[in-house]
Amino acid sequence: VKRAEQKTDELYVFAMGDSQLGKPDGDGTDGIIRAWSQSLTVARTAWIQSGKPSVLIAGLGDHLEGNQSQNGRNFYRSDLTVSEQLRVFRRMLLRTIDTFIEAPTITVGIVNGNHDDIQRFQTTDASDGHATESAIAVSEALALNPERYGHVHMFVPGKDQDHLVLEVNGTNFVLIHGHQWSR
Repeated sequence: VKRAEQKTDELYVFAMGDSQLGKPDGDGTDGIIRAWSQSLTVARTAWIQSGKPSVLIAGLGDHLEGNQSQNGRNFYRSDLTVSEQLRVFRRMLLRTIDTFIEAPTITVGIVNGNHDDIQRFQTTDASDGHATESAIAVSEALALNPERYGHVHMFVPGKDQDHLVLEVNGTNFVLIHGHQWSR
Protein backbone atom coordinates (compact mmCIF):
# COMPACT_ATOMS: atom_id res chain seq x y z
CA VAL A 1 0.00 0.00 0.00
CA LYS A 2 1.48 3.30 -1.08
CA ARG A 3 0.97 6.18 1.33
CA ALA A 4 -0.31 9.47 -0.02
CA GLU A 5 2.29 12.19 -0.19
CA GLN A 6 1.85 14.56 2.70
CA LYS A 7 1.10 18.06 1.39
CA THR A 8 0.03 19.82 4.57
CA ASP A 9 2.01 22.87 3.50
CA GLU A 10 -0.56 23.27 0.71
CA LEU A 11 -3.52 23.20 3.12
CA TYR A 12 -5.15 26.06 5.00
CA VAL A 13 -7.19 24.95 8.02
CA PHE A 14 -10.10 27.01 9.33
CA ALA A 15 -11.28 25.49 12.61
CA MET A 16 -14.58 26.56 14.11
CA GLY A 17 -16.58 25.47 17.09
CA ASP A 18 -18.22 26.43 20.36
CA SER A 19 -20.14 29.25 18.71
CA GLN A 20 -23.29 28.08 20.54
CA LEU A 21 -25.64 30.11 18.35
CA GLY A 22 -28.63 31.11 20.47
CA LYS A 23 -26.65 31.64 23.66
CA PRO A 24 -27.78 34.92 25.25
CA ASP A 25 -24.57 35.73 27.14
CA GLY A 26 -22.50 38.77 26.16
CA ASP A 27 -23.94 40.21 22.98
CA GLY A 28 -25.97 37.06 22.34
CA THR A 29 -26.39 35.66 18.85
CA ASP A 30 -25.75 39.06 17.25
CA GLY A 31 -22.33 39.16 18.92
CA ILE A 32 -21.60 35.55 17.94
CA ILE A 33 -22.41 36.26 14.30
CA ARG A 34 -20.33 39.46 14.39
CA ALA A 35 -17.31 37.59 15.85
CA TRP A 36 -17.71 34.72 13.35
CA SER A 37 -17.94 37.20 10.46
CA GLN A 38 -14.81 39.00 11.66
CA SER A 39 -12.96 35.71 11.92
CA LEU A 40 -13.93 34.91 8.32
CA THR A 41 -12.56 38.26 7.14
CA VAL A 42 -9.27 37.64 8.94
CA ALA A 43 -9.12 34.01 7.75
CA ARG A 44 -9.74 34.94 4.11
CA THR A 45 -6.88 37.45 4.18
CA ALA A 46 -4.58 34.94 5.91
CA TRP A 47 -5.53 32.20 3.43
CA ILE A 48 -4.86 34.42 0.41
CA GLN A 49 -1.53 35.56 1.87
CA SER A 50 -0.54 31.96 2.66
CA GLY A 51 -0.79 30.90 -0.98
CA LYS A 52 -2.13 27.53 0.15
CA PRO A 53 -4.54 26.23 -2.49
CA SER A 54 -6.60 23.71 -0.50
CA VAL A 55 -8.86 24.50 2.45
CA LEU A 56 -10.12 22.35 5.31
CA ILE A 57 -13.07 23.75 7.24
CA ALA A 58 -13.12 21.82 10.51
CA GLY A 59 -16.39 22.17 12.44
CA LEU A 60 -15.61 20.93 15.93
CA GLY A 61 -19.02 20.96 17.59
CA ASP A 62 -21.24 23.05 19.85
CA HIS A 63 -22.32 25.10 16.87
CA LEU A 64 -25.77 25.61 18.42
CA GLU A 65 -26.76 26.32 22.01
CA GLY A 66 -29.48 23.71 21.55
CA ASN A 67 -31.83 22.82 24.37
CA GLN A 68 -30.24 19.74 25.95
CA SER A 69 -27.07 20.97 27.65
CA GLN A 70 -27.18 21.47 31.42
CA ASN A 71 -30.26 19.21 31.44
CA GLY A 72 -32.19 21.80 29.46
CA ARG A 73 -31.88 24.47 32.18
CA ASN A 74 -30.76 27.14 29.69
CA PHE A 75 -33.54 26.51 27.18
CA TYR A 76 -35.67 29.51 28.13
CA ARG A 77 -32.63 31.82 28.21
CA SER A 78 -31.76 31.22 24.54
CA ASP A 79 -32.34 34.20 22.29
CA LEU A 80 -33.24 31.90 19.37
CA THR A 81 -35.47 28.86 19.12
CA VAL A 82 -33.75 25.64 18.08
CA SER A 83 -35.21 26.00 14.56
CA GLU A 84 -33.76 29.52 14.35
CA GLN A 85 -30.39 28.26 15.62
CA LEU A 86 -30.37 25.63 12.87
CA ARG A 87 -31.24 28.21 10.24
CA VAL A 88 -28.47 30.58 11.36
CA PHE A 89 -25.90 27.77 11.52
CA ARG A 90 -26.75 26.60 7.99
CA ARG A 91 -26.38 30.16 6.71
CA MET A 92 -23.09 30.69 8.56
CA LEU A 93 -21.74 27.36 7.30
CA LEU A 94 -22.57 28.38 3.73
CA ARG A 95 -21.00 31.79 4.33
CA THR A 96 -17.86 30.07 5.63
CA ILE A 97 -17.67 27.89 2.50
CA ASP A 98 -18.23 30.94 0.29
CA THR A 99 -15.37 32.73 2.05
CA PHE A 100 -12.96 30.21 0.48
CA ILE A 101 -14.93 29.49 -2.71
CA GLU A 102 -11.98 30.25 -5.01
CA ALA A 103 -9.96 27.37 -3.53
CA PRO A 104 -9.60 24.48 -6.00
CA THR A 105 -10.59 22.04 -3.25
CA ILE A 106 -12.58 22.68 -0.08
CA THR A 107 -13.05 19.89 2.44
CA VAL A 108 -15.64 20.42 5.17
CA GLY A 109 -15.88 18.15 8.19
CA ILE A 110 -18.58 18.74 10.81
CA VAL A 111 -19.00 16.91 14.13
CA ASN A 112 -21.52 17.39 16.90
CA GLY A 113 -20.76 18.69 20.35
CA ASN A 114 -22.81 18.14 23.47
CA HIS A 115 -24.83 21.32 22.77
CA ASP A 116 -25.71 19.90 19.35
CA ASP A 117 -27.50 16.91 20.89
CA ILE A 118 -31.04 16.50 19.60
CA GLN A 119 -32.20 14.77 22.78
CA ARG A 120 -30.75 12.94 25.77
CA PHE A 121 -33.66 11.16 27.43
CA GLN A 122 -32.62 7.96 25.65
CA THR A 123 -29.27 6.81 24.35
CA THR A 124 -29.32 7.16 20.58
CA ASP A 125 -26.97 7.19 17.64
CA ALA A 126 -23.91 9.33 18.51
CA SER A 127 -23.86 10.80 15.00
CA ASP A 128 -27.41 12.14 15.32
CA GLY A 129 -27.14 15.84 16.09
CA HIS A 130 -28.17 19.28 14.98
CA ALA A 131 -24.76 20.21 13.56
CA THR A 132 -24.39 17.13 11.39
CA GLU A 133 -27.99 17.37 10.17
CA SER A 134 -27.35 21.00 9.23
CA ALA A 135 -24.18 20.01 7.37
CA ILE A 136 -26.09 17.35 5.45
CA ALA A 137 -28.77 19.91 4.51
CA VAL A 138 -26.10 22.37 3.32
CA SER A 139 -24.37 19.58 1.37
CA GLU A 140 -27.64 18.72 -0.37
CA ALA A 141 -28.14 22.40 -1.25
CA LEU A 142 -24.57 22.65 -2.61
CA ALA A 143 -25.25 19.66 -4.87
CA LEU A 144 -27.94 21.72 -6.62
CA ASN A 145 -25.22 24.04 -7.95
CA PRO A 146 -22.28 21.84 -9.02
CA GLU A 147 -20.81 24.60 -11.17
CA ARG A 148 -20.15 26.71 -8.06
CA TYR A 149 -19.82 24.03 -5.39
CA GLY A 150 -18.64 20.89 -7.20
CA HIS A 151 -15.20 21.20 -5.57
CA VAL A 152 -16.63 21.28 -2.04
CA HIS A 153 -16.60 17.92 -0.23
CA MET A 154 -18.67 17.66 2.95
CA PHE A 155 -18.15 14.96 5.60
CA VAL A 156 -19.98 14.06 8.82
CA PRO A 157 -19.35 11.14 11.18
CA GLY A 158 -20.57 7.70 10.16
CA LYS A 159 -23.39 5.87 11.86
CA ASP A 160 -22.98 5.92 15.66
CA GLN A 161 -19.65 7.78 15.46
CA ASP A 162 -18.94 10.85 17.59
CA HIS A 163 -15.81 11.81 15.65
CA LEU A 164 -14.55 12.10 12.12
CA VAL A 165 -11.21 11.06 10.64
CA LEU A 166 -10.35 12.79 7.38
CA GLU A 167 -7.34 12.43 5.14
CA VAL A 168 -6.76 15.78 3.50
CA ASN A 169 -3.66 16.38 1.38
CA GLY A 170 -2.05 13.23 2.75
CA THR A 171 -2.52 14.17 6.40
CA ASN A 172 -4.97 12.53 8.78
CA PHE A 173 -7.12 14.87 10.84
CA VAL A 174 -9.32 13.77 13.74
CA LEU A 175 -12.30 16.02 14.35
CA ILE A 176 -13.95 15.57 17.73
CA HIS A 177 -15.54 17.85 20.29
CA GLY A 178 -13.62 18.45 23.52
CA HIS A 179 -16.38 17.24 25.83
CA GLN A 180 -15.13 13.72 25.11
CA TRP A 181 -12.39 14.22 27.73
CA SER A 182 -12.75 14.95 31.40
CA ARG A 183 -11.42 18.23 32.69
